[in-house]
Amino acid sequence: MLASDDGLTHTSIGGPGKAGRLAMASDATLWFTADDGTGDPGRGLWRYREAEGWQAVLDPDVLEGGEKLRAEYTVAVSVSPADPEVLAISTADPPFRDASRASGPFFSRDGGSSWRAINANLPLLRASAIAFDPHDADRLYLGTDGRGFYTARILDSDRDRIDDAVDNCSQVGNADQRDSNGDGFGNVCDPDLNGDLRVNILDLRRLRERWGTDDADADFDGDGVVGAGDLQIMRAFLSGPPGPGAR
Repeated sequence: MLASDDGLTHTSIGGPGKAGRLAMASDATLWFTADDGTGDPGRGLWRYREAEGWQAVLDPDVLEGGEKLRAEYTVAVSVSPADPEVLAISTADPPFRDASRASGPFFSRDGGSSWRAINANLPLLRASAIAFDPHDADRLYLGTDGRGFYTARILDSDRDRIDDAVDNCSQVGNADQRDSNGDGFGNVCDPDLNGDLRVNILDLRRLRERWGTDDADADFDGDGVVGAGDLQIMRAFLSGPPGPGAR
């Protein structure tokens, strides 16, 4: 791998030997897929930062989202133009195999620490091209190896790095996903204390009964004490439902 400041001189920065696809994030992190679809050792997704050097990001046969992510078949990577921690990858293998070893596209909101399969409704999991829309950071494009191109929007409306499809408070940021009563709504959007799916005077009465305590269900803002912050949250939901959330 070579780097250049002026296009005239180049400096080696090391890296995997097999050339693949490159993607540069806004924080100057370089992402690289070292794979030609053969699944040889040393393939997969790599990351380069000047202070850290090269690091392999994916372990082979990682299980994510109910699908097996075959890291060694990662062939393309794209980084969101809005967030350097948001990544998408696609996998492919040669078409002469009896059974494809590709596992489709995967998505990460935490810089590659965890991945979620985004394979729904795809007729073919073998795909050699993937890219974010530079004008719409929630839109992703995928090019399959023989069945055309596809697009999807992967929303994170509250920008807490949890997809709306699995976020228990999709309109209010809650990266911790705290849901003390286990009803599928995160505490920060669930001032429905009696569980009737409506926030009203009955819930307000229950909040007053728990005022000043450490009741987990009534502690909507997660500060450890039921108080003014929780009342403010309840007022915002009065006469409406809790959520929305992916329950």
